[in-house]
Amino acid sequence: MELKKWVRLSDVCDITTGKLDANNAVDGGKYPFFTCAPEPLAIDEFAFDDDVILLAGNNANGTFHIQRYHGKFNAYQRTYVLAAKDGYNIDYIYYSLKLSLVQFQKASQGSQTKFLTKLILNSFQIRNLPFDIQTKLSSVLRCIDDKISNNNSINSELESLAKTIYDYWFLQFEFPNEEGLPYKSSGGKMVWSEELKREIPEGWEVKNIRAVCDIVDCLHSKKPDYSFEDENYYLLQLENLTSSGYIDLSEKYFITKEDYLNWTSKIEIQENDFVITNAGRTGAVGMIPAGVRCALGRNFTAIRPTKINPYYLRMFLQSSYMEMQVKSNLDSGAFFKSFNVKSIKEIQVLIPGQKILERASDIFSYLVKKIELELSENRELADLRDWLLPMLMNGQVGFKEEAT
Repeated sequence: MELKKWVRLSDVCDITTGKLDANNAVDGGKYPFFTCAPEPLAIDEFAFDDDVILLAGNNANGTFHIQRYHGKFNAYQRTYVLAAKDGYNIDYIYYSLKLSLVQFQKASQGSQTKFLTKLILNSFQIRNLPFDIQTKLSSVLRCIDDKISNNNSINSELESLAKTIYDYWFLQFEFPNEEGLPYKSSGGKMVWSEELKREIPEGWEVKNIRAVCDIVDCLHSKKPDYSFEDENYYLLQLENLTSSGYIDLSEKYFITKEDYLNWTSKIEIQENDFVITNAGRTGAVGMIPAGVRCALGRNFTAIRPTKINPYYLRMFLQSSYMEMQVKSNLDSGAFFKSFNVKSIKEIQVLIPGQKILERASDIFSYLVKKIELELSENRELADLRDWLLPMLMNGQVGFKEEAT
């Protein structure tokens, strides 16, 4: 019996949704909690244990995030969970959907927020290929994605190493002294810091952030309309800031040159600048990598280091020192809490002795640059995958039949 050339999505996979509201997320939870955001939150209970596709059911701009997951997890009530039926490869379905996200954007409903309905998904069609061909096609793309995932795992370990060193040297104060021994436990002298409400090593200082950085609030209100004129004219948005403090520019919000010049009238973000969120993920910090120049979107404030090593500052801004100051200086607005510019300007920064500062900065610089190198490779791999994706899934590239 000859295969149909096309089949509906509902014929190749079971489609359901999560049952929970987004506020069920738990900090440090045991399981991933998939919402309509690009990265999962966490939760302590799981409702699914399967090899699936997660597809966001709503998004303000109609950019519906899609991802793969295998294991125990939970999901938001507007997140679609897709599991392959017999005879269909889950990766093949995933890449078929990934290729068609623009179609979903066009078919989505709603004005302020775009929605994907079950009817839209049920009626969507994909090419119906023999299972072995599905597997071959998807395995090429999966190989690239696995390499990206492996790079991300390496980065996670490097990030953990940087945090461990920072905590040991600058929270426990066990940096190596002149004899190479841990400072505090070897009797290093400690003095009280009124600003941090704790003891710090003698000779170290605590300075207001304005003494070592420029703080720039762009003070924009309505976001410009999306409009592509040039690859260089775009806004950095909350979606571009990863949970680990890196900048992901795989998706850019392009604007006109006129709007770009208006939005960069106070500052054009560049390498070694920092951005800090005022709302949303309040107090989240990201460091701008080499080669990036862009306009700063809403709900961000810029921090430009002037008299402090940016790699040390990066670790400080992601430390428990910073977390404590954010929590104690949140501004309670009518609808949500924010970390406003006034509070940002009152951040107190721990400044270690020069030798330890230089030594630590060298270590942090090496680790962060290594991570950024892996992220750069990931972008190149993603470009390769996205170039191959339509050719493989539309049949422009195939496989030679094995000789019998």
